[in-house]
Amino acid sequence: MSDTDYRDAVYFNSNAREPFHMLSNLSAAEVKLSKLDVTPELLEVNPSLLAWLGEETFCFPSIEHVWHALKATSKEVFDKFHDAGELAQFTTEAFALFFPKDDQAEKKLNYWSRKNNVGIIPKLASNEKYGKRLGIAKSMNYKRERLEPRLERAVWKTLLHKKYAGNKTHAFCLKTTRNAKLVEFARSAARAGAQEHWGGYINNGVLSGDNVMGLYLEEVRGELPRE
Repeated sequence: MSDTDYRDAVYFNSNAREPFHMLSNLSAAEVKLSKLDVTPELLEVNPSLLAWLGEETFCFPSIEHVWHALKATSKEVFDKFHDAGELAQFTTEAFALFFPKDDQAEKKLNYWSRKNNVGIIPKLASNEKYGKRLGIAKSMNYKRERLEPRLERAVWKTLLHKKYAGNKTHAFCLKTTRNAKLVEFARSAARAGAQEHWGGYINNGVLSGDNVMGLYLEEVRGELPRE
């Protein structure tokens, strides 16, 4: 709960009104990662990262792909999230990995394609149930969705800066919010006793939920070049 008045806040998530869906981590926004981008905090999260990157630069379709790739405990699984990996594809075949019955995969692709939310694929793979179906569960650290505050903030700010430095349209969208409070919409935060970490819910100008992703984005917005 916050004392700040959030009546004029900007809501964002994967289904937000144009153009603020682009602020979602699921939005298609290529993120390139090489050993030069590896910070001490990223290594703290995944000590194998430098070895896996080597001398190459890997491209990820969204920031969500990078976040979940960092959970991998083997290079084979890490490689599924970037470039030509099966979890980097935004196709009916990719959705069929999770929804094999009838025409479910096509319907899911049509829905998530409306706003080009390619990050839904790695998000699905981050569910241990689907991970077992994909055969990657034993090589994913599913317990690492949350990090201690210092480390979490450092890692996410590194990833967010990579996203907005490399995607001008997304950066422009973020800048248009000016000084508004940013809230990642999470209806679950409205429930009594809910412990919503990433997003929040506004009722009569009062925010419920930690909304840490909104706070990270506000920080990054203030650090972007002005031009």
